[in-house]
Amino acid sequence: MEPLSAPAGDTDGISLPWFDTADAVMMYHFINRDEALVTLDVGYGDGGRELKIWPAGASRDDDKLLFSVTTNNGAESDRDRVLTASVPRSPLSSSPSPIYEIRLVLLACLAPLTIIFMGAFMGVSFVISTVLTLFFRSFWIIAFLSLVRWLYKGRPPFDEFVEEIVNDLRGLAERVQDWRTGKSSNRGKDEEQPPLRDEKSDLSLAAERKDVS
Repeated sequence: MEPLSAPAGDTDGISLPWFDTADAVMMYHFINRDEALVTLDVGYGDGGRELKIWPAGASRDDDKLLFSVTTNNGAESDRDRVLTASVPRSPLSSSPSPIYEIRLVLLACLAPLTIIFMGAFMGVSFVISTVLTLFFRSFWIIAFLSLVRWLYKGRPPFDEFVEEIVNDLRGLAERVQDWRTGKSSNRGKDEEQPPLRDEKSDLSLAAERKDVS
């Protein structure tokens, strides 16, 4: 028999731990749209009035039965054609709970918000992880360079060595501040200086006036 494609799901994912098995599987399939290939054995009995379905290769007894239906071939309408239908008990079979539709509506409303929240959470986690990684790598690099400098200086007392590093950092900060201040002052002078074109135009106007007079 050819394998059939059937909706498939799992009990984890979006479902909460206390959800029924059928609710969890159906809600998982609602989100992921998974499919599974299954192979079944079909048997007929009672003159073709009874249809039974088992897993492929399983023994054909009632303990392994997946579905059975008894039909009335002499019925005038399709509604009266099915007499009985039965499915096995749990765990081979599980029916949705009475509040499955309510859970599905809540899932449809909350799923987009959950995806947005998880995306934001993953983005923030990535940024924090990257910053911490760079921080720790920089810390060990600075510690190694400081150790090399301490050995190069002849192993001075620790407090003097720390004070020297602090003074160097303070001097570096002052040089950066002076550079930024000088750059901003030069920019202000450039803005205050009038264009050369205006000076040349004023001189030419003054010369023309002298010639006229």
